[in-house]
Amino acid sequence: MTPRSPSRRRLALASMLLLAGCAVTPTPERRLYRLDSAAPEAVAPPPPGAEVWALASAVALPEYLQRESIVVAAGDARVQALEGERWAEPLRDAVPRLLRADLERLRGAGSVWTAPLPAGLVAARTLRLEIVELQADAAGSVLCVARWWLEDPAGRVPPRAGSATLKEPAGSAAAEEIVRAHRRVLWRLARLVATG
Repeated sequence: MTPRSPSRRRLALASMLLLAGCAVTPTPERRLYRLDSAAPEAVAPPPPGAEVWALASAVALPEYLQRESIVVAAGDARVQALEGERWAEPLRDAVPRLLRADLERLRGAGSVWTAPLPAGLVAARTLRLEIVELQADAAGSVLCVARWWLEDPAGRVPPRAGSATLKEPAGSAAAEEIVRAHRRVLWRLARLVATG
């Protein structure tokens, strides 16, 4: 049996130390956040008889929001993911679900449906909505830029378009506060859209 050379022993020892270091490197904790389905403020019950709206099933979102991570602005054009902070539900699912629920709270039960509508139900308007921007800045304030269109499915009335740029302070740059600010800014958007 041939004794190992000192350089081979050092290489083996360095390899073992490297592997041991990898084994004890802590993985960052993953925290999951959801957008609360409850309205951020109380509203009076709307009068009955609102016309039926069909919300297009998909709300257009920018590609940078099609991920699990909560992102914040990091300069003029750059965004960065908050390490370990994740959405519990994709925003492409959460945003239309919340907008539909909020619009129904504001307009009345049964007044907003997600397309396609049940058989026999006819919508007076189709609502299409696009979120152009939805992100927090370094201080935690959430910016929402959105556009929407209300169209007559029968084409009798010209479409009505609206847009809004909303900013909601979060109070701090903590992820939980940023998530709450996302919820409040989406509520404000629903209030604007509900007025037609």
